[in-house]
Amino acid sequence: MAHIDTSGFEDFFREMQILGEDIDEIADEMLEAGAEVAVEAWKNVIKEHDYIDTGDMLASVAPNKPTNLRSKKYKGPRSIEVYPQGEDRNGMSNAEKAYILHWGTSNPKRRGSRFVDEVDDKAGRKIYEAMEQVMDEHLKKL
Repeated sequence: MAHIDTSGFEDFFREMQILGEDIDEIADEMLEAGAEVAVEAWKNVIKEHDYIDTGDMLASVAPNKPTNLRSKKYKGPRSIEVYPQGEDRNGMSNAEKAYILHWGTSNPKRRGSRFVDEVDDKAGRKIYEAMEQVMDEHLKKL
């Protein structure tokens, strides 16, 4: 699961708040930009590992809703998580499938591939670069 948060941007949010900017809107934009990168990384790694029987898990990769919504004033980092959501056509949780594919099972024939670690490695810095780009766009408007 890709966990994305606004930690490290606290000073930026405080300054934007002082200037009368809607920090909730800016934080959401930043999280959405990071989430787009994470979704792409998830889908690429799923394809690389050929974890596409029906395509249900691949199609289900999406961000959840950001936490700490509409805070009036900055109350700490907001976060969003990206992972396979919902259930496949047979009623199995797509997140559970990802968990099993990542960690494996006690059956030696079903070893884990640790593919979620690859997602994090591929997306890691790119997520925060996308978030910084949104921050830079807002700073240029001032």
